[in-house]
Amino acid sequence: MIHLEEVQKHSHNYRPELREKRVCLFCKRYFIFVAYASKKKAGGGKFCSPHCQTQYNFRYIINQEKRKKAARRALLGKNNHNWKGSDASYSAIHKWLYVNFRKSDACEICGTTEKKIEWSNRDHKYRRERKDWQSICRKCHRKYDKDHSFSAGTNQ
Repeated sequence: MIHLEEVQKHSHNYRPELREKRVCLFCKRYFIFVAYASKKKAGGGKFCSPHCQTQYNFRYIINQEKRKKAARRALLGKNNHNWKGSDASYSAIHKWLYVNFRKSDACEICGTTEKKIEWSNRDHKYRRERKDWQSICRKCHRKYDKDHSFSAGTNQ
């Protein structure tokens, strides 16, 4: 008859110097971890079972990602240290428009829905106010700028 002690001595994972008592990050129970270098390098030994690891990932990691996204949202706009306000560039103001406002499906001047719709600034002062912008088709945009003596892409 073979004794358990003999089996453990000859078993490939019986190395008392590598055994560590750890606490599972999810269920907080103690478990024995055989701390091979490859397992430590791979980040192993944090959970007592694959089930606890999966539950941890779903509950904690996802919540951490949500917190990070909320922190990033808190740094948008005037709260950001790079905010330039009215001194922002032409392209930065247009990016701000695309992020904060949706273009309509129809031109605000002629009402067409079949053409490409663009943002047009009413007085070319490029303020960050929705009422200072209009969502119009390319043809009406060119006509509007020509009628109001604005040349394309200038900031007057």
